[in-house]
Amino acid sequence: MDIVIKSILDYIQSLSGHTNTVLAGGAPRDILLGLTPKDYDLVIPSKNPKQIHELSYSVVREFKITDMVLKTQDYENQTTGSGRTPWGKGEKRLKNRSGVLVHTDKLTCVYGFTFEGKKIDLIGHKEDDDEDFPNEVIQGFDYGINMVYDTGSYVCDENSFFSEDLTYRTMTLVNLPSMEELPKAMERYTR
Repeated sequence: MDIVIKSILDYIQSLSGHTNTVLAGGAPRDILLGLTPKDYDLVIPSKNPKQIHELSYSVVREFKITDMVLKTQDYENQTTGSGRTPWGKGEKRLKNRSGVLVHTDKLTCVYGFTFEGKKIDLIGHKEDDDEDFPNEVIQGFDYGINMVYDTGSYVCDENSFFSEDLTYRTMTLVNLPSMEELPKAMERYTR
């Protein structure tokens, strides 16, 4: 793991209620493939947006960040393609094949910034800060090849969807909130 990312991850993990924060998705995947990540997603246990607001201000003070911005809406637009949850009022919440709620349903808040030339997102995720947190996070990711995380001391690449995609150099779409989201998923596939 990059020393800059590791220092921020270590700092966040040192804070009460965020000890199981992980680098997840595209960055650890790219690192395992020998590529340079375009950005780094630090996924943080949080029950509500206030926890991520407070944490982000703490990161700003600790690392003297000058460009921190609230990106929750942008992130939802990127992941669902619509800027809103993929269900209407009164509709059943969508789950993946394993029965886990889709990733965007579990977001609390997203902040983004650049530090030492690295684009970093702090992503609040509605889960308890326990040892199951990292696996619960990746179960909601869209493609199997993204179902990997790094704790800073251990890279977990044991998810069967990730392992299969890595072995066969494929991208298996595991989670699709609705058929309306298929064009956006295909766009992400081509990138």
